[in-house]
This record gives sequence, structure tokens and C-alpha cells, in this order.
Amino acid sequence: MTVLPALGTRRELAVEVTEALIERFGALTGDRNPMHFDDAFARAHGLPGRVAHGMAYVSFLSTLVGMHLPGPGALWASQTLRFLKPVRPGDRVVLSGVVTRRSERTGALAIEITGVDQGGIAVFSGEAEVLVPTAAAAPTMTESNAAAKDRSDPRAAYVFGASGALGSAIATRLARAGHPVGLVGRRLDVLERLGADLRGPSMAVYGDLADAASIGSAATELTARLGAPVIVVHCASAPLRRQGMEDVGWADLAPHFAVQAGGLVNLVQAFQAPMRDAGGGVFIYVGSVATHGTPPAKLAAYAAAKAAGASLLRSMALEFAPFGIRANIVSPSFLATDLNAHVDERTRKLVAAQTPMRRLAALDEIAAAVAFLAGADGSFVNGHDLVVDGGVAMQ
Repeated sequence: MTVLPALGTRRELAVEVTEALIERFGALTGDRNPMHFDDAFARAHGLPGRVAHGMAYVSFLSTLVGMHLPGPGALWASQTLRFLKPVRPGDRVVLSGVVTRRSERTGALAIEITGVDQGGIAVFSGEAEVLVPTAAAAPTMTESNAAAKDRSDPRAAYVFGASGALGSAIATRLARAGHPVGLVGRRLDVLERLGADLRGPSMAVYGDLADAASIGSAATELTARLGAPVIVVHCASAPLRRQGMEDVGWADLAPHFAVQAGGLVNLVQAFQAPMRDAGGGVFIYVGSVATHGTPPAKLAAYAAAKAAGASLLRSMALEFAPFGIRANIVSPSFLATDLNAHVDERTRKLVAAQTPMRRLAALDEIAAAVAFLAGADGSFVNGHDLVVDGGVAMQ
């Protein structure tokens, strides 16, 4: 079984770029570009002479990864490359790899890759992502769920937008499940009162999802007090303003996009790396049924921003999954919260009547959906949009 190398582990492999190597590479791939075989042709195109195929020597990265760093059993998942200087026949290229990130839980490595010639001049650079499918890195569903359920260390949950009615319900539900809860929002007095009522450890911190600096500061405070983030919930929104599409300008869209899309970006910047180092976790984004089917009238800015957030969340689910990080959406229908307090009672009753279940969702029903996706029972749910709307979206 391949053992993951420690951070900073370095390995090198020297490649002699011979005439024979160039000829064999050209014969194998069919690339007979005269830039690689005809000095006169290369000089006519501004080079001092013919150059080696870049992939002829870079392909030896497969040897570096598969035999040395980390070695047999490794799977080369992705590679970025930037060629910096041509390599000519007779040159010697030293390929180097340094481990910059690792996850014992997922068996994933990030390796910084460089190549220098015999004069020490860099000829290419890039980064490799490598997976080592060991037994520890690839637990079965039963083992994964059991491990999550039997953890003796409490898993910290950070709720952004906890000063709102829905955020408060989510924080309360997660605290009831035994999680230390970080309460983040712009109304610190509300958060402190909520924290006093919660079961178990909690911490109230100011944070504005549209402000990267305040989210970074909140992350520092929360991790110092409650530990590494394992559950991060985005359930905030800019104030709603009803207006026809013909009246919508960027000034109307910007606040919503800053909180929804920008807020997710800020959370990723603050928490993805420590979550990865902690062995994994989950991002949960509270979306909206407004992104399913016909959008609500006169709420274009809100609906568009929610759709952007949902799209970003799916990209997170795709790219972070190899590191044990899931990302999911909970999309509720109309809720009785401060966000839509301006809606009159007649309209609320009309919305309820148009719902197949003939009622509005309760806040705790949405919180329960979040808790499910955050918990061990949702451990194989990733990139999913859980619609909680009493059947509205299916109509």
C-alpha cells in the first residue's frame, strides 16, 4: 500500500534529450513537425535551431509520479503546464516534484512541478494532482458513515446569516445535533442572544458575506475558538425589492450577486483549505425554488443571484469532492421570514393555497434538510439541490 509522502517531500528525475528520444517520440506520436527535425526550417521561424517536442521530456513526469512521488499505486489525476524555454537536442532536463498539499483521508496530493536545463534555467512549471487509492483513502459507504457517526470529537458548524430567522433555525438544529456552532452575521446583538439560548458551545462573530476581509477575520476567530470548519452554511440574502425587469439595472443586481455568488467565493477562500486539511467537510448553500421552473415576478435580481450561487455551488461539488469536501443546496419555497415581511397576509394565504400541500414550509423543516445534508446520513450526497417546497417545483 502506497504511503502518502509528507509535505515538502521532493523527488527529481533527469532526462537526456537525445536525438534518439526525439526520433522515437516523433515516430510514436506521428508529430513530424519540421520544427523538431529540420534546423533550417526552425531558423527560418526565428529559433537558433530545431527544438525537442515539449511532451517528449515532460512525459517523463509519468515516471516521476508513478515510480517516485508518491510511487507505485498512484493515479495521475490532472496536470497544468507552462513551457518557459525551448529545449534543444543534447540538453539535459531535470524534472522536480515537491508535495505542497496532502489529505490522508482522501489520498490526494498536490505536487508542484518544475523542469530546469543543464544551466539551471527553468524550461517548464506546473502542478500535478495525484490520487493514491489506499484502503484508508477510499472507505466503503458503511465504513464512512460509521466513522462519521462514531466520532468523539464534535464537528464545528459555521452558519453565515445566523441573525435571520432561517439562519437561527439552522443554527439551533445543528447545535441540537451536538455541533459547536459559529454564528455569523451583521447583527451581533441578535447573534449573542441566540448563542445564549443554544445548547452547547457557540460563538457569535460579525461577518458580512459581501466583504472578503470580514469573512477572513470571522474565520480566524471561529477556528481559534471552535476548531477547524467541517460544516459551513450560507443562508444570507440582501434585502428584497420588487421591481419590473425593465427597471432592473446593475445597481439592483450587484448587492444580491455580492452576497450570493460573492459570498460563496469568500467562504471558499476562507474555509476550503482548512476544511481540506481537517480531512473534509461540507458546504451547504440555501438557494431558492425561484431557480426552479417559472421565477417569481418582479424579483429578477434575487432570482438571478440565487441561480449564480447554485451554479458556483455545483462547481465546488465537482472540484472539491476528491478532497472529501461535499457541496449541496437546499432550495426552500416561500418562507415567513424578515426577508419577506413586507408581503401581506392575503398574498401569503394565496401562495399557501397554490402549494400542493396547502401550506407554507416551517423554518425547522428547512433546517432539518440542512442537518441531513450536513450529517453522516447524507455522506454520499454531493452536488445535489434538495428542493423543500411542498411540491411547487413539480407543477
